Amino acid sequence: MTFRVFKKISVKGNNKHPIYKWLSNKELNGRIDKEPSWNFCKYLVDSEGKLLYYFGSSVEPLSSQITAILD
Repeated sequence: MTFRVFKKISVKGNNKHPIYKWLSNKELNGRIDKEPSWNFCKYLVDSEGKLLYYFGSSVEPLSSQITAILD
């Protein structure tokens, strides 16, 4: 699998990209008020675009916390 690299975007501050405005604002996403704390934070969104969970960068992508939800 390959992933195309696009451009760098802001995840915090005045120039925050709209996706991070939505991900980190409970009034917009209906669930979570959590900005990314560091690289590799993870947000789980379902197939209908509903934000489900936030995991900090210390949680490994294949951790049981995440994989249990995906099963």
